[in-house]
Amino acid sequence: MNLPTTLSSFRRQRGVSLLEVLVALIILSVGLLGVASLQGMSKAASYQSYQRSMATNLVDGIIERIRANPTAAANYHTGLSAPLGDGTQSTPGTNCNSTACTGAQLATYDLWEFDQTIAGAHITLADATKVGGLLNPKGCIVFTAATGKTNTGQLSVILSWEGMMETTDAATSAAVTCGATAATTDKSRRQVVVNAYLVDVSES
Repeated sequence: MNLPTTLSSFRRQRGVSLLEVLVALIILSVGLLGVASLQGMSKAASYQSYQRSMATNLVDGIIERIRANPTAAANYHTGLSAPLGDGTQSTPGTNCNSTACTGAQLATYDLWEFDQTIAGAHITLADATKVGGLLNPKGCIVFTAATGKTNTGQLSVILSWEGMMETTDAATSAAVTCGATAATTDKSRRQVVVNAYLVDVSES
């Protein structure tokens, strides 16, 4: 006598399992989207950290080159309005890696190599696009000679590039702004500034 009632109840509940599956799929989808978003943010943060490490190493490298050529320290001065980094600097006539150079020639060669390196010229695509350096880099070298000296004085190396996200402009004043874009106006600008004091012992 109870069989029809049981079958009727069974028929009414047939869709419950399907609804549970749909809810589970929605929850799983949201979870996967969250994981994908977290992974993307992690990769972006990792890439930005890598770029900052690269920038720091590049700045340290050019400072060591200048220290190794103290009698021509003033020749490395580029100022803030003529940044390096577009990779279009003229190739020096003398390759100082294979030929003995004067201090001035070595300074010219070092600046050319610095320009090429921060532009990523050592790694290029088939269409010659440079991809081995920083994104839209600008490198400035400011040398201020001490009173009565030529190659002894304060050195500032500024290297800026374009970050992946907008936060706060790293260039906070005109004194550390490399390139034409004014300070505090580019929220995607990242920057490394290293100061050093150079001594040319021949001027002692």
